[in-house]
Amino acid sequence: MKTIFAKYNSERLPKYQIVTKIVLDNDGQRYAIKEALCNEAKEHIEDIYKNYELLKNSHNLNLVKPTKIENGVMFEMAKGISLENILLEATTQNDKERFAKYIDKFLDLIDGMVTKRNTIFEPSEEFKTIFGEWESNEPQDIIKVANIDLIFGNIFMDENDEFTLIDYEWVFDF
Repeated sequence: MKTIFAKYNSERLPKYQIVTKIVLDNDGQRYAIKEALCNEAKEHIEDIYKNYELLKNSHNLNLVKPTKIENGVMFEMAKGISLENILLEATTQNDKERFAKYIDKFLDLIDGMVTKRNTIFEPSEEFKTIFGEWESNEPQDIIKVANIDLIFGNIFMDENDEFTLIDYEWVFDF
């Protein structure tokens, strides 16, 4: 396989230091590969595969499927165009209707992941360890298995106007 793009995350804490590569195989097929940059990050790579299973079992989502490989995890490339590019194009063309349509689809996606509605959030110890203290007495909608990196660039629209999610590196089961 030939690497055509690589993004190194070497300034993170060692346990999160990875490289993301876009590669071409001999048939010209593209794949994304995530690999640990150091031994401490191998568990984080393993967690990406587990995150796929968590999301798949918790929500009705289209996800690019990971394949375990010797040094990491490999994904087929998502079909379609990123939601980020759709929204940028709508903005450039001043197409408010199209922009609103896809923002509404995004909000419906998030809303479909809600596991508890109108409840007081009580952070677990694991939550506090990662995100720190949280205080709020306002009722909220809660997503138990949450992908906190669900940005527009990690969501692709296929020819049927259906979402496919990529990059579920930052998923938490609390």
